[in-house]
Amino acid sequence: MQLPNVVRQRIINLARNENIKLKELSKRANMGYSTLESFMQGKTRIITVATLAKICDGLNIELSEFFNDKMFDDVVDEYEKKN
Repeated sequence: MQLPNVVRQRIINLARNENIKLKELSKRANMGYSTLESFMQGKTRIITVATLAKICDGLNIELSEFFNDKMFDDVVDEYEKKN
């Protein structure tokens, strides 16, 4: 799976674990809902580290904890596949 899709799924999983909706997460993360929604719906493919850090703040986790999941073990390197 490609990295943006894994990041989306991780956000979904963590939000479900906390029993919060994306609108609530955007408030907790102190970011605009449209920014989060755009990424989650795939309208925006790229998420910055700063935005992801805000999301982690909203989920009360560290950025390192976000990436500490087996989901990221199977990320396909898009650039490696092209070469």
